[in-house]
Amino acid sequence: MCIRDRMAGKLMRYPADIIDASTDYFKIEILKNIKKGGGISGLGGDGGGSITQLGTGNNRASQISDQYTDKPAEKTIILPIPQNIQDNNGAQWGENKLNDFSAAALGIVGGAINADSIEEAGASIAKNVKELKDGGGGSDVANYAKMVAATTAVNALGANVTIGGLLSRASGQVINQNLEMVFGGVTIRSFNFGWDLVPRSQDEAYIVKSIIKSLKIHTAAKLDNDGMGFLNAPDIFRIGYFKGGKAHPFLNRFKTCALTNMTVNYTGSGTYATYEDGTPVHMKLDLSFKELNPIYREDHEKVDSVGY
Repeated sequence: MCIRDRMAGKLMRYPADIIDASTDYFKIEILKNIKKGGGISGLGGDGGGSITQLGTGNNRASQISDQYTDKPAEKTIILPIPQNIQDNNGAQWGENKLNDFSAAALGIVGGAINADSIEEAGASIAKNVKELKDGGGGSDVANYAKMVAATTAVNALGANVTIGGLLSRASGQVINQNLEMVFGGVTIRSFNFGWDLVPRSQDEAYIVKSIIKSLKIHTAAKLDNDGMGFLNAPDIFRIGYFKGGKAHPFLNRFKTCALTNMTVNYTGSGTYATYEDGTPVHMKLDLSFKELNPIYREDHEKVDSVGY
């Protein structure tokens, strides 16, 4: 069976003889976006974009990647393992400051908020203030409150001073901010891959051309001819490292991705040169993918490789 007949089955493989039972390779599966669109009305329908489907049985928002785990691919592209492969994992952490005066105020307000009545709230405030005074910090809090009021009043007249600046001028002290790193959220990972494409035959030239065109088609937005003023999202991609017919036993895994950028250099060697049919002799393909969902601890625990 010739290359073009095999590609009728939606499989594109470069080089043409890349796979045997032990070959390591990179697979890109193109998946049809399950969101049906429909503009504003699509939010209430039963398609992939329905608000009613954003939650699961335990009321957590479902991950879009999970919906594509077993979905059949529209097309499959098989390429050699790219060079300089790496993964990245992390979370958002940031500095947070809380001084002793603010902590004392939070303690007073927090007790009042948790009270069941106005009388209990007043009693809680009085109790916390008394404990603060008995502990020796009452005068400091009072002085700090006065300084805040003075700073606010002065700035209302056009000055530009801060509490810290006034305190440093008056006493040579600064407020202890009790600096701490706190968890701020998760991140979305991105990956960049590059390949040198050097067709060795007319069949491989056809494969390379088909790969480039397919990637361009499926990474582009679609005009919504049935809905005025709307575009449909591009298709998405399931990528991974493989060994033979199975997922690579060591290298990292990926969640379903969007192809955010695609670059093709048709003069890969820095010089324009083509075969008789016009196919460039050396091309460079660079792809940038971004996962649709963050990585969580449970994701790493589900796989046997190094994780995601």
